[in-house]
Amino acid sequence: MEEELKTVFTSAKSLEAQADKYSQKEDRYEEEIKSLRNRLKEAETRAEFAERSVAKLEKTIDGLEGEAHDQYSSQMTSVICYIHSTTCVRAADSLQT
Repeated sequence: MEEELKTVFTSAKSLEAQADKYSQKEDRYEEEIKSLRNRLKEAETRAEFAERSVAKLEKTIDGLEGEAHDQYSSQMTSVICYIHSTTCVRAADSLQT
């Protein structure tokens, strides 16, 4: 009977040690999960900020492209008018001579 009590007591101690070990593991896992959730939240925040930044940059690019096109069109109109007026003057000069 005494041997059985020793065996039960040893088994109980062993189970208690395992329970402590698994409890510590569970605590570590819970901390790791908490840390990963925080990192995920931070990454999502950075991603949202990056998306807003990209949208602003795209809008700026569109505006600059529009301005460049307008300037190009204006310069080409000036060149065409200059060529046209020069041609008209030369034609009038050639008719007078």
